[in-house]
Amino acid sequence: MGKPYIFINTYDAAVELLDKRGYNYSSKPHNTLIALGGWTKIGSLLPYSDEHRKMRQYLHRFFGKSAVEDFHELQTQVTHRLLLGLLRRPDRLDDLIRHSTGETIMMVAYGYEVSEENDEYIKLADEGIKGFAEAEGFSFVNMVPWLRFIPEWVPGTGFHKRIRDGLQLTHEMVYKPYEMTKKKIFDGTAIPSMTSKLIETNATEDGNINDEFIIATSTSIAYLGGADTVATSDSFCVKEDDVYDGQFIPAGTTMLANIWAMQRDPVEYPEPEKFIPERWIQSEGKKLPRDVRRTVFGFGRRICSGRHFAENSIYVIIASILATFDIEKALDENGVPITPPLRYTPSFIRHSEPFKCKITPRSNKTASLIQQAVEFSK
Repeated sequence: MGKPYIFINTYDAAVELLDKRGYNYSSKPHNTLIALGGWTKIGSLLPYSDEHRKMRQYLHRFFGKSAVEDFHELQTQVTHRLLLGLLRRPDRLDDLIRHSTGETIMMVAYGYEVSEENDEYIKLADEGIKGFAEAEGFSFVNMVPWLRFIPEWVPGTGFHKRIRDGLQLTHEMVYKPYEMTKKKIFDGTAIPSMTSKLIETNATEDGNINDEFIIATSTSIAYLGGADTVATSDSFCVKEDDVYDGQFIPAGTTMLANIWAMQRDPVEYPEPEKFIPERWIQSEGKKLPRDVRRTVFGFGRRICSGRHFAENSIYVIIASILATFDIEKALDENGVPITPPLRYTPSFIRHSEPFKCKITPRSNKTASLIQQAVEFSK
């Protein structure tokens, strides 16, 4: 108890502390469930160290701004298959998008072609996201670490199961797809991927692989990040005492970047809760709001390494869906439009709750154009 927390609610403060003073705000705060559950094996949760820096170098090699151009064709092909899925099952939008993002990242990271239904690796990533959210969320053992020594038979110690589940999940997420790819390399059946190229680069004449853990954890963060771009929280630990705007910040303080508040700054975004797309249209004498990409991918030395890849995926998916489908409110039994309620899942990693909508092709030619695009890419 008594561990200090500070929420960074403004963009200017985040830039000053996390970007400009990044040397002092690059470590992750200690979290008992994260540590005991093995989650620090996941790349983005590694302590700031030589291993973390090398992991970032590997990720930049494949996901830097110019490097991601190599994936444009793959992202387009996968999006065409997403559109075909929407033609057939418009009621499964959430599942189809999750499958589409998983399909792309599994090919990039491991050269693996996912199954059309119930793919084991997409399922594993979904379980991993859920497990991470539970570990990162509120728990008394995170606040009072000595509680971990209480026997499991004592009521209220469900965190023991979370730790066991976490150890199994993190091991499988880091090593299961990695070992699958490594086996294919030795079999001569591997499709070129981030993993295969790093293994080939680091293989020694005696058959060993240098930096094997760093390679495995680097690809695991690509894998996990592809499943959910908010897979790791924007939390930082202060290395040395600091002062900002007259406020003393002691070493060991946990700093939390409140991206929710930054993106609802009423100065930058008047009436932030309202859907006002024209706020982004440039006109003479008008100052555009701050680009949300400056906040949504994090800050400092832990900014999302896959942000350029993610931007490209989001762009091609949204543009393609809007070009081919009309999206409207679903109708109730009386034909009255249903306005989706603004509700979010009650977990550390928040998503909007599922809601119904009506998705229909924009023209009679849409179906044939989508099918032709899918056939052409085979």
